[in-house]
Amino acid sequence: MKKRLAVIAVILICLSIIGTGTYAWFATRGVARNVITTGAIKISVMEEQLVDGTVIDYPGAPIPVMPATTVSKIVSVRNEEEDAYIRMTYAVRVLDAEGNEMQSGEDPLGNIVFISPNSDEWTEKDGWWYYNRALAAGESTTPLFEEVRFSGTGMDNSYQNSTIIVMVHAQSVQVANNPAPGGDVTAVHGWPRNRKW
Repeated sequence: MKKRLAVIAVILICLSIIGTGTYAWFATRGVARNVITTGAIKISVMEEQLVDGTVIDYPGAPIPVMPATTVSKIVSVRNEEEDAYIRMTYAVRVLDAEGNEMQSGEDPLGNIVFISPNSDEWTEKDGWWYYNRALAAGESTTPLFEEVRFSGTGMDNSYQNSTIIVMVHAQSVQVANNPAPGGDVTAVHGWPRNRKW
């Protein structure tokens, strides 16, 4: 009887092992790492000067001027990366000999410094000048302006030893998946709302 019980116990153990093996399985898991890169928007403001028929980089040192003179200042934008829309704005500051902002009425610069933007290839809206077409990578805009003129009558003795600063600011947004409605580059999405100097 003991022998029979031992045999039955061995059979039950074997069946138990077989049953356990029936319900065992292998499991594994894989991880996929997908890398997505974004394009880049990068522009450079180009400031150049025409000197004796040759275009050179705009000098880093101040340029002395007298009333009724014109200074060559050729301002454009170069697109360094992906196709982009471009806009620029500029402002003029006049500091007296002590470095204080000069004020002379409601429009202190309206009769002192004159800049004539290129309205054929740039469109003005809300203080910004928009380049009329998308700019391809490696391409440069035509100049927004090419010279700064100084008044002969508006610059009196109070402007002696003053400093006149022409500040230029440029922004860009991508062309990809960002069409210009009806060709209007001023209406594309993504233009920053603020202007920082």
